[in-house]
Amino acid sequence: MGLGPGVDGVEVARISKLALAGGIVFWGTTIVISVLPIAVQFRATSSVAHVQVLVGSLIAGLLLGFIVSYLLLNYPGKIPGRSPVVKSVFICVAALVIIEPLVIFIRSDNAAFYDLVGAALDVPRFLLLGLTIGCFSERF
Repeated sequence: MGLGPGVDGVEVARISKLALAGGIVFWGTTIVISVLPIAVQFRATSSVAHVQVLVGSLIAGLLLGFIVSYLLLNYPGKIPGRSPVVKSVFICVAALVIIEPLVIFIRSDNAAFYDLVGAALDVPRFLLLGLTIGCFSERF
């Protein structure tokens, strides 16, 4: 089963472990953030149920974790930074910069304040996912 240049069964296992670790941290961060009053107000304004947020963040965290892990393990020389932690955080910040404008565009009916709140609530989730994958990349 090939996923790209030089990806074999061992790499798939490493990518999967890193994606799972990053996805769980992303999801756990969502759970912690979701009880903040500003997050509750944001969900109410966006008409999004708490269950939707939790399920969606688990899926998004696993998907993002897979992408970050894949890029980190297969293209380490092309990613800026000296350590895996810096590289994986760089990938996550790049993903955040790409994803947030798209989310704001899709959620165009909300006030600008809540668009900024949504983006601010995403920052710790993305950063912690990157830190987790970077830290575990040498252990798995």
